[in-house]
Amino acid sequence: MKQASHRRSTKAIPASGGTNKTDDAGPGSPTRFPLERRVPASEDHSEEASELRRQAEAIIAKSGGLPAGDKDVTQHELHVHQIELEMQNEELRRAQASLAASRARYFDLFEMAPVGYVIVSETGQILEGNLTAAALLGRPRGKLINHLIARAILPEDQDVFYLLRKSLLESGDPKTCKLRMVKPDGSEIWVQMHASVARDESYATVFRISLGDITEISQKTDELRHSEEKFRTLADFTYDWEYWQGIDGRLVYISPSCERVSGYTREEFLADTRLLKTIVHPGDAEKFAAHLEAVHTHDATPRRRDRPVSSPSGSGQSTNEVNFRIIKKDGSVVDIEHGCQPVFDEGGAYRGRRVSNRDITSRKRAERLVLENEARLRATLEAAADGILAVDDIGRVTHSNQRFAELWRIPPPILERGSDKELLDHVTAQLSDPEAFLKKVRELYGSDEQSMDTLAFKDGRIFERYSLPMILDGTHIGRVWSFRDITGRTRAQEELRNKNADLQRFTNTVSHDLKSPLVTIKTFLGYLEKDLNDPAATANDLGYILGAADKMERLLNELLALARIGHLRSTLVKVPLQEIVQETLALVAGQIAERGVHVEVTSEPVILHGDRPRLVEVFQNLLDNAVKFLGDQPDPRIEVGAETKDGKIVLFVRDNGKGIDPRHKSKLFGLFEKLDPHTPGSGIGLAMVRRIVEAHGGNIEAQSDGPGMGTTFRFTLAKTERGRPAGTTT
Repeated sequence: MKQASHRRSTKAIPASGGTNKTDDAGPGSPTRFPLERRVPASEDHSEEASELRRQAEAIIAKSGGLPAGDKDVTQHELHVHQIELEMQNEELRRAQASLAASRARYFDLFEMAPVGYVIVSETGQILEGNLTAAALLGRPRGKLINHLIARAILPEDQDVFYLLRKSLLESGDPKTCKLRMVKPDGSEIWVQMHASVARDESYATVFRISLGDITEISQKTDELRHSEEKFRTLADFTYDWEYWQGIDGRLVYISPSCERVSGYTREEFLADTRLLKTIVHPGDAEKFAAHLEAVHTHDATPRRRDRPVSSPSGSGQSTNEVNFRIIKKDGSVVDIEHGCQPVFDEGGAYRGRRVSNRDITSRKRAERLVLENEARLRATLEAAADGILAVDDIGRVTHSNQRFAELWRIPPPILERGSDKELLDHVTAQLSDPEAFLKKVRELYGSDEQSMDTLAFKDGRIFERYSLPMILDGTHIGRVWSFRDITGRTRAQEELRNKNADLQRFTNTVSHDLKSPLVTIKTFLGYLEKDLNDPAATANDLGYILGAADKMERLLNELLALARIGHLRSTLVKVPLQEIVQETLALVAGQIAERGVHVEVTSEPVILHGDRPRLVEVFQNLLDNAVKFLGDQPDPRIEVGAETKDGKIVLFVRDNGKGIDPRHKSKLFGLFEKLDPHTPGSGIGLAMVRRIVEAHGGNIEAQSDGPGMGTTFRFTLAKTERGRPAGTTT
């Protein structure tokens, strides 16, 4: 068995010094690779054969050796060769195992490599390629071999590959390029190509090329490049002065607009990091330093994207923002609005601060101008004698002056709360006709109409209302209302009208009443001339003349007294109503006693304030008038008292006499008006009463239900009060 085995293993291997013999391995034998045993042709081979023989001899020696003799010598040689062959077979098995391991490593390293590998001939044919290259180029490996690599390169990038190949051949050094390759389905990929030049077994030139798919990287790179271009476009061409200050305080980026704002170039700022602080106006240096301190303190703490920088002053304003001034390179001063925000990378790490500086000089000037205009407007409004109210196009109050609040008696809390509804409710509650007021307001809103009218108040006041629209660039933006208290003027005008009417009546009456005595005098002077020789007739004529002259004197005195009412300065006193009435009753006691009139005076303590003699004249004329017009009343009565109406004390003198025909009420207080021409007097008494009452800040009216129903004269006097007087003179 040993010999048979020996013959099979040496079939293709020559024995030492003999002829070549081969044997086929039998079934079950290990696979053997045919090896060619060559006769040593050099000293090295001879040494290897000798070493192999020595090892075989050593093995035989350990086993006890063979008997001597020719036959034994032959057997010994065969045994030695057998052992040599077995040693070679063992070495071959080890080599075979090593080769299998190498092939496995080759498969892992070459076939399963993450990049594609191809070997390309000098003419451009793909001679070898791994599985990754086949997958990368979208072709089965069988179809990849002998395929021209140029056909897998995008036409636009053929020149890139041509230049790479040319450079490889010229220099022999490895080269790298990026180009686009195309798959059979038409899809494109970006490839990073590393190439080197080599020689194959036949010494032909080949290119060893690795192909890395960088499509995603290229896309990301393009996106990053586009993003950077956008950033540069936004940053470099922004109108404001932008910069990024790193953690170490150095400028990572600064926009070119810094030169427009500050006068200094980007290069100057990058060269001198202190320049940012140097150009701050000395007057704002402390404020800017406090801002930097707050920012640096904040930036020294652990970073959180959502945590704002709070103001150290407690003002509530973020220290991310501050306004200050800088001095430009040309020496001019610029107002800066400074805003900054922390910068974080994608991992949340703090990378410094992004700053934006905006030139707000023009805005500051405009704001200053607005403030000045506001101050002028406020001063103008407050200096106005009228109440001014400005509202926007939906009726909200935008401006008002103090005079407006005073005229409308608006409590400060209402103005402070700023409620339009509350203000309107307060205003309309004072008006006699609030619906008409609101209707006019609604009509004017949104209208370009100018308007002027008057408003009547429940308390008797009268306002003049003027309204003008506010228009800006042809658009209605609101309305201005002006209110003027014309109560005094209206009353003065009414009084003037009454006085003019009185004057007209006075003129007519005087011309009539004074003319009558003059006619009498003139007539009896003519009689006197004829009757000079008749003493009795002369005396009669002189009596008529003297009577006419007395009448003229009396009329003139009464007119003079009427004209002096309200013009003569006199001492004003506080005096009880009862005291004035008692003094008056003493003056008219004769008429009262003669007519048997019962006079009732209120005991309620009421204090009058005014010119005492004039107050007596009022009651004297009213009492005298009441007595004259009692008629044939069997139980004549006169009542003097006081009552309260609308919060005011109203005095009255009431009788149960003839009463007044409603048709004649308008003539009661006219000059020389006498409802009954047969009663004594000149008809000037009630005119004097009205003049005195009005001079004391009051008004008077007469009320009667008609003839035979009696008459009541009611009047008010300013400062009338209840209780005892504090003194007699003011």
